[in-house]
Amino acid sequence: MIHRTETICRLLLVVVLAAAFAIRLRGIMFGYPLPVHPDEPRLVETALGMLKTGDLNPHFFNYPTLNIYLQALLYRGISVVSESFTLAASINDVPIITFYLWGRALTVVLSTATIAITYAIGSRLIHPVAGLASACFVGASYLHITNSFTITVDAPVAFWSALSVLMATLIYVGQPKLRYYLLAGLFAGLAISSKYTAFLVAAPLILAHLLQARRSEGWIDHKIVIGLLIIPIAFVLTTPYALLDQAAFMNAIRAEGQHYREGHPGNESLGARSFGEYASYLMVEGYGLPALLPAAVGLLWLLIKDWKKALFLLSFPLLLFLFVGQYKTWFSRNIVATVPFLALFSGIGVYFLSEWLRQRLPGETGARPRWARAAPYIAAAALIVASVYGQVIRSAADIRLLTLPDTRWVALQWIEGNLPPGIRIGREHYTPPIEEFTARHRATYLGYFAVLHKMREIGLQDYMIVSSLDHERYVDNPTDYPEEARAYQTFFAANELVQEWVPDDKTLGGPTIRLYKLMR
Repeated sequence: MIHRTETICRLLLVVVLAAAFAIRLRGIMFGYPLPVHPDEPRLVETALGMLKTGDLNPHFFNYPTLNIYLQALLYRGISVVSESFTLAASINDVPIITFYLWGRALTVVLSTATIAITYAIGSRLIHPVAGLASACFVGASYLHITNSFTITVDAPVAFWSALSVLMATLIYVGQPKLRYYLLAGLFAGLAISSKYTAFLVAAPLILAHLLQARRSEGWIDHKIVIGLLIIPIAFVLTTPYALLDQAAFMNAIRAEGQHYREGHPGNESLGARSFGEYASYLMVEGYGLPALLPAAVGLLWLLIKDWKKALFLLSFPLLLFLFVGQYKTWFSRNIVATVPFLALFSGIGVYFLSEWLRQRLPGETGARPRWARAAPYIAAAALIVASVYGQVIRSAADIRLLTLPDTRWVALQWIEGNLPPGIRIGREHYTPPIEEFTARHRATYLGYFAVLHKMREIGLQDYMIVSSLDHERYVDNPTDYPEEARAYQTFFAANELVQEWVPDDKTLGGPTIRLYKLMR
């Protein structure tokens, strides 16, 4: 019976993977033809710079470099294909948005694979039904979906972390083979080489070994030692300049620590810690209370039935939550890697409830009518749909908004067609990259929050473009940021608003873009 159930679950998994892939792939067109995500250029431009200069030192260590090198390899392949089958003579002739689209597609593939890995963990640790339910919860998670089509590091962290835990799962269920220790360590090292906070993924490997170790063999043997040694080796091999450019690496680590301790405007907790913000986000948006309820049931059931399994599955997501929550600065993407494990507890909860129902149906199992045998599975499916429906609808709606024509592209076209040539235009971040698309105007990028920090440079311009993604965090919170809010309000009042592009979320998306004529 278990083999038949497993076969059916695997077939249904294919359907879940196809649906999850489709909704994520649809999101890669956001902002087209502009690369509008604030974090993507860190990886894309660094990877392209490596290919163009041959310098493998990223000179940027706020992120580790595995994802940058993966992007560089992908872009090299795109360049070769373009040079072979198009008029492109070199990588410089390939439209930059092409690299963004393919880089995003790579994230979609890794994210979809994470769903399959989650199924494998749940199936091996509990039951194929628990694995399939877990896959559904990952596939539908708003937090996971919305980080699955951007060239950022968090979805890859979830992928590598889940792979490492899958190898640790095989050790835990009674297959303590050396190759699983090696692979668990390798994938943990690659997770850390995607994002530093993933160092906590070593915990499941250690627990899998300790919880299953035979006292006669001792708690420590050569397999766990080798598995743990592989972690820093894999990290250094994929982030080699952590050693080769150690000063820059350590400076970046210190800068990130300071950034998270001191706060980030618009992404700060009310106090010195952000546990509440992360928990609230998971409950309201990122995962949803309807999905957290079966997760609570699954955790409670597993604690009663087998506390070792509960500890094993809980270790990494709990440690990650506690680590990132200790800082004042918070970003929801920091806990993307917890989603597969939340989903595992949700899937276990669904499986427990279906088993509870099955045991209470009248009659012997083999003699029950077909409807009675199917009832637990129908109930499980209904519970999954009820739990994830809101997340899927919200994700689809957000992707639709993200892929609308962007205000920045519309603004760029208007400026090109309506402002006289040769004028000087300054722009803050999150605004149209005029200088990259036309030489008709003398455009100058002045960075983030230029109104606060670069009024002298602004004074040299004829026009200034600002974005709500910069100034709204201050203007909408004048109590928290009185000086910043006052500076922007003074700038708005002192200069002439020429044009404003406001998203209506029906035909136009993106931030509100304003074009000001500077008054002397």
